Amino acid sequence: MCTAMAAVMYALLLCSLLLTIFQALRNILVFLPSSIFHLLTILLSTPAVLTTSVAIPFTLSIFLLVFTKFFDRQDCFCWVRPDYVVAAIIIPVTILLFSTVICTSFMIYKVFCGMKRKFSQGGHHYDPNVITKIVSIVVMQISLGLPWVLQFGTLYSPYTTFWHYLFTIVLGSQGTILFLIFLYKRYRAWQSESVLKSRETSFYSKERARKSKKLKKEDSLGSSTDTFNEY
Repeated sequence: MCTAMAAVMYALLLCSLLLTIFQALRNILVFLPSSIFHLLTILLSTPAVLTTSVAIPFTLSIFLLVFTKFFDRQDCFCWVRPDYVVAAIIIPVTILLFSTVICTSFMIYKVFCGMKRKFSQGGHHYDPNVITKIVSIVVMQISLGLPWVLQFGTLYSPYTTFWHYLFTIVLGSQGTILFLIFLYKRYRAWQSESVLKSRETSFYSKERARKSKKLKKEDSLGSSTDTFNEY
Protein backbone atom coordinates (compact mmCIF):
# COMPACT_ATOMS: atom_id res chain seq x y z
CA MET A 1 0.00 0.00 0.00
CA CYS A 2 2.85 2.39 0.82
CA THR A 3 4.54 1.81 -2.54
CA ALA A 4 1.25 2.42 -4.36
CA MET A 5 0.76 5.70 -2.50
CA ALA A 6 4.35 6.67 -3.34
CA ALA A 7 3.67 5.94 -7.02
CA VAL A 8 0.57 8.17 -6.98
CA MET A 9 2.41 11.02 -5.25
CA TYR A 10 5.34 10.77 -7.65
CA ALA A 11 2.96 10.85 -10.63
CA LEU A 12 1.30 13.97 -9.20
CA LEU A 13 4.73 15.57 -8.73
CA LEU A 14 5.58 14.94 -12.39
CA CYS A 15 2.15 16.31 -13.39
CA SER A 16 2.86 19.49 -11.45
CA LEU A 17 6.30 19.87 -13.04
CA LEU A 18 5.02 19.40 -16.59
CA LEU A 19 2.02 21.70 -16.12
CA THR A 20 4.29 24.42 -14.71
CA ILE A 21 6.69 24.14 -17.65
CA PHE A 22 3.83 24.22 -20.15
CA GLN A 23 2.36 27.29 -18.44
CA ALA A 24 5.73 29.05 -18.62
CA LEU A 25 5.93 28.29 -22.35
CA ARG A 26 2.39 29.59 -22.85
CA ASN A 27 3.31 32.85 -21.14
CA ILE A 28 6.06 33.60 -23.68
CA LEU A 29 4.10 32.28 -26.66
CA VAL A 30 2.89 35.70 -27.81
CA PHE A 31 6.45 37.05 -27.97
CA LEU A 32 7.75 34.39 -30.36
CA PRO A 33 7.96 34.66 -34.18
CA SER A 34 4.83 33.69 -36.10
CA SER A 35 6.35 30.49 -37.54
CA ILE A 36 7.20 29.15 -34.07
CA PHE A 37 3.97 30.59 -32.64
CA HIS A 38 1.70 28.50 -34.90
CA LEU A 39 3.66 25.30 -34.19
CA LEU A 40 3.66 25.79 -30.41
CA THR A 41 -0.03 26.76 -30.45
CA ILE A 42 -0.80 23.22 -31.58
CA LEU A 43 1.67 21.57 -29.21
CA LEU A 44 0.49 23.69 -26.26
CA SER A 45 -3.23 23.32 -26.88
CA THR A 46 -5.30 22.29 -23.87
CA PRO A 47 -5.94 18.66 -24.98
CA ALA A 48 -2.26 18.14 -25.79
CA VAL A 49 -1.08 19.66 -22.50
CA LEU A 50 -3.54 17.69 -20.35
CA THR A 51 -2.84 14.43 -22.16
CA THR A 52 0.92 14.85 -21.86
CA SER A 53 0.86 16.09 -18.26
CA VAL A 54 -1.40 13.30 -17.00
CA ALA A 55 -0.82 10.27 -19.23
CA ILE A 56 2.99 10.28 -19.24
CA PRO A 57 3.51 10.69 -15.44
CA PHE A 58 0.95 8.04 -14.46
CA THR A 59 2.12 5.59 -17.13
CA LEU A 60 5.73 6.04 -16.06
CA SER A 61 4.85 5.76 -12.38
CA ILE A 62 2.85 2.55 -12.90
CA PHE A 63 5.70 1.05 -14.93
CA LEU A 64 8.23 1.89 -12.21
CA LEU A 65 5.91 0.48 -9.53
CA VAL A 66 5.31 -2.83 -11.30
CA PHE A 67 8.65 -3.63 -12.91
CA THR A 68 11.25 -1.97 -10.65
CA LYS A 69 12.02 -1.30 -6.99
CA PHE A 70 11.78 2.44 -7.56
CA PHE A 71 9.44 2.95 -4.57
CA ASP A 72 10.57 0.04 -2.38
CA ARG A 73 12.28 1.85 0.52
CA GLN A 74 11.65 -0.68 3.31
CA ASP A 75 11.42 2.11 5.92
CA CYS A 76 7.68 2.95 5.86
CA PHE A 77 8.49 6.24 4.12
CA CYS A 78 6.18 6.35 1.09
CA TRP A 79 8.43 7.92 -1.48
CA VAL A 80 11.23 7.25 -3.97
CA ARG A 81 14.20 5.11 -2.92
CA PRO A 82 17.21 7.22 -1.85
CA ASP A 83 19.45 5.71 -4.55
CA TYR A 84 17.05 6.99 -7.26
CA VAL A 85 16.70 10.52 -5.89
CA VAL A 86 19.02 12.20 -8.41
CA ALA A 87 17.30 10.79 -11.49
CA ALA A 88 13.80 10.90 -10.02
CA ILE A 89 13.71 14.28 -8.27
CA ILE A 90 16.78 16.45 -8.71
CA ILE A 91 17.03 16.31 -12.52
CA PRO A 92 13.29 17.00 -13.19
CA VAL A 93 13.14 19.82 -10.64
CA THR A 94 16.38 21.33 -12.00
CA ILE A 95 14.87 21.33 -15.50
CA LEU A 96 11.80 23.09 -14.08
CA LEU A 97 13.92 25.74 -12.35
CA PHE A 98 16.02 26.45 -15.43
CA SER A 99 12.96 26.69 -17.69
CA THR A 100 11.24 29.01 -15.21
CA VAL A 101 14.26 31.32 -14.97
CA ILE A 102 14.67 31.44 -18.76
CA CYS A 103 10.97 32.05 -19.48
CA THR A 104 10.62 34.66 -16.74
CA SER A 105 13.74 36.54 -17.86
CA PHE A 106 12.59 36.45 -21.48
CA MET A 107 9.12 37.71 -20.57
CA ILE A 108 10.50 40.53 -18.39
CA TYR A 109 12.82 41.63 -21.19
CA LYS A 110 10.08 41.60 -23.82
CA VAL A 111 7.34 43.21 -21.74
CA PHE A 112 9.21 45.87 -19.77
CA CYS A 113 12.65 46.54 -21.22
CA GLY A 114 11.44 46.30 -24.81
CA MET A 115 8.50 48.58 -24.05
CA LYS A 116 10.76 51.14 -22.37
CA ARG A 117 13.15 51.17 -25.33
CA LYS A 118 10.29 51.51 -27.81
CA PHE A 119 8.72 54.44 -25.98
CA SER A 120 12.09 56.13 -25.50
CA GLN A 121 12.87 55.94 -29.21
CA GLY A 122 9.41 57.16 -30.16
CA GLY A 123 9.48 60.05 -27.72
CA HIS A 124 6.43 58.73 -25.89
CA HIS A 125 5.85 58.44 -22.18
CA TYR A 126 6.67 55.08 -20.63
CA ASP A 127 5.76 53.66 -17.24
CA PRO A 128 8.24 55.00 -14.63
CA ASN A 129 7.46 52.04 -12.37
CA VAL A 130 9.04 49.47 -14.69
CA ILE A 131 11.78 48.56 -12.20
CA THR A 132 9.23 48.16 -9.41
CA LYS A 133 7.12 45.83 -11.53
CA ILE A 134 10.15 43.77 -12.50
CA VAL A 135 11.19 43.44 -8.84
CA SER A 136 7.65 42.38 -7.89
CA ILE A 137 7.65 39.66 -10.54
CA VAL A 138 11.11 38.42 -9.51
CA VAL A 139 10.16 38.33 -5.81
CA MET A 140 6.96 36.45 -6.61
CA GLN A 141 8.83 33.92 -8.76
CA ILE A 142 11.45 33.41 -6.05
CA SER A 143 8.72 32.93 -3.44
CA LEU A 144 6.98 30.32 -5.57
CA GLY A 145 10.16 28.57 -6.72
CA LEU A 146 12.22 28.57 -3.52
CA PRO A 147 10.42 25.55 -1.98
CA TRP A 148 11.44 23.51 -5.03
CA VAL A 149 15.07 24.42 -4.30
CA LEU A 150 14.83 23.85 -0.54
CA GLN A 151 13.36 20.40 -0.99
CA PHE A 152 16.75 19.24 -2.29
CA GLY A 153 18.00 19.39 1.28
CA THR A 154 15.10 17.26 2.54
CA LEU A 155 15.61 14.35 0.14
CA TYR A 156 18.48 12.58 1.85
CA SER A 157 17.06 12.07 5.32
CA PRO A 158 13.78 10.50 6.49
CA TYR A 159 14.15 12.46 9.74
CA THR A 160 13.36 16.09 10.48
CA THR A 161 16.27 18.39 9.64
CA PHE A 162 16.92 22.11 9.34
CA TRP A 163 15.90 21.93 5.67
CA HIS A 164 12.50 20.49 6.58
CA TYR A 165 11.79 23.44 8.89
CA LEU A 166 13.02 25.96 6.33
CA PHE A 167 10.96 24.32 3.58
CA THR A 168 7.83 24.46 5.75
CA ILE A 169 8.40 28.11 6.75
CA VAL A 170 8.96 29.28 3.17
CA LEU A 171 6.06 27.25 1.80
CA GLY A 172 3.75 28.51 4.54
CA SER A 173 4.75 32.14 3.99
CA GLN A 174 3.92 32.17 0.27
CA GLY A 175 0.40 33.45 0.84
CA THR A 176 1.67 36.25 3.09
CA ILE A 177 4.36 37.27 0.57
CA LEU A 178 1.87 37.33 -2.31
CA PHE A 179 -0.54 39.38 -0.17
CA LEU A 180 2.21 41.90 0.67
CA ILE A 181 3.12 42.18 -3.02
CA PHE A 182 -0.56 42.80 -3.80
CA LEU A 183 -0.79 45.52 -1.14
CA TYR A 184 2.40 47.17 -2.40
CA LYS A 185 1.14 47.19 -5.99
CA ARG A 186 -2.19 48.67 -4.86
CA TYR A 187 -0.31 51.34 -2.90
CA ARG A 188 1.79 52.23 -5.96
CA ALA A 189 -1.34 52.39 -8.10
CA TRP A 190 -3.06 54.65 -5.55
CA GLN A 191 0.05 56.83 -5.38
CA SER A 192 0.17 57.17 -9.17
CA GLU A 193 -3.54 58.06 -9.28
CA SER A 194 -3.04 60.69 -6.57
CA VAL A 195 -0.15 62.30 -8.47
CA LEU A 196 -2.19 62.28 -11.68
CA LYS A 197 -5.20 63.86 -9.98
CA SER A 198 -3.05 66.56 -8.37
CA ARG A 199 -1.55 67.38 -11.76
CA GLU A 200 -4.99 67.55 -13.34
CA THR A 201 -6.24 69.79 -10.52
CA SER A 202 -3.23 72.08 -10.91
CA PHE A 203 -3.72 72.19 -14.67
CA TYR A 204 -7.44 73.06 -14.38
CA SER A 205 -6.67 75.71 -11.74
CA LYS A 206 -4.16 77.35 -14.05
CA GLU A 207 -6.64 77.19 -16.93
CA ARG A 208 -9.36 78.81 -14.83
CA ALA A 209 -6.96 81.52 -13.66
CA ARG A 210 -5.87 82.18 -17.23
CA LYS A 211 -9.46 82.37 -18.47
CA SER A 212 -10.44 84.62 -15.56
CA LYS A 213 -7.53 86.93 -16.29
CA LYS A 214 -8.48 86.99 -19.96
CA LEU A 215 -12.10 87.85 -19.13
CA LYS A 216 -11.02 90.63 -16.78
CA LYS A 217 -8.79 92.03 -19.49
CA GLU A 218 -11.63 91.92 -22.00
CA ASP A 219 -13.98 93.59 -19.50
CA SER A 220 -11.38 96.29 -18.89
CA LEU A 221 -10.99 96.90 -22.62
CA GLY A 222 -14.78 96.96 -23.01
CA SER A 223 -15.13 99.55 -20.24
CA SER A 224 -12.44 101.73 -21.81
CA THR A 225 -14.19 101.56 -25.19
CA ASP A 226 -17.54 102.51 -23.64
CA THR A 227 -15.95 105.48 -21.89
CA PHE A 228 -14.33 106.64 -25.12
CA ASN A 229 -17.68 106.39 -26.98
CA GLU A 230 -19.39 108.48 -24.33
CA TYR A 231 -16.90 111.26 -24.87
